[in-house]
Amino acid sequence: MGVGIKLLQLLLRQKLTGKGLKGEPLTPQIVSFAVTKACNLLCLHCHADAREPFPNELTLKEGLQAIDELAMLGTEALMF
Repeated sequence: MGVGIKLLQLLLRQKLTGKGLKGEPLTPQIVSFAVTKACNLLCLHCHADAREPFPNELTLKEGLQAIDELAMLGTEALMF
């Protein structure tokens, strides 16, 4: 069985039962959250094309809701 199929099965099990491989909840302990692609710092050393935001970036309300949901899941740390 391929890795992709196993991952889909794991995700389906998580969705249906709320539990992962060992019967424990799957909770992301650390989440890296990129608030926006847009940046106006113009650092000389930076090679990122980061002037304009992505068209589908979260609104402030959506971002705060995502953070609240991560907290309810038990996420221990957010990195911005």
